[in-house]
Amino acid sequence: MREHRLASPFSADGDFVFATREGTPFLQGNVTKRGLDKGAAKLNRVGEPKLRMHDLRHCFASMLIAAGADVVFVARQLGHANPGITLRIYAHLFDSEAQGTRMRDVLEARFGGNAVVTSDGKEGQDTGTVRAANVVSMRP
Repeated sequence: MREHRLASPFSADGDFVFATREGTPFLQGNVTKRGLDKGAAKLNRVGEPKLRMHDLRHCFASMLIAAGADVVFVARQLGHANPGITLRIYAHLFDSEAQGTRMRDVLEARFGGNAVVTSDGKEGQDTGTVRAANVVSMRP
């Protein structure tokens, strides 16, 4: 990106990295038609819904959240006016990520990584006799 920017006649701070001959940003429809649609066609997505720029944006936000970014950072990356907007859209991802991490840490601290929940809802150590369906899911 740096090499591309330096080779461009529009390389000053504040200039667009990818710009038209006049230094203005490309129109979204143009970028979609010439870039995204062509790239998606190469992926041979037969029978899949059309890939949209918004899908890439949502994927980016989801990846940030899964990596542990906080809501303020994600909101800034997405250009949201305030983190409340980000939470309205992505609360389910923040909740599941935070809850999963909290529960994994609590169970690993308490049971040394071998925690299970029996069919009656009680926590205990894995004795090898509890069915796999009752084992608490822990991410690596």
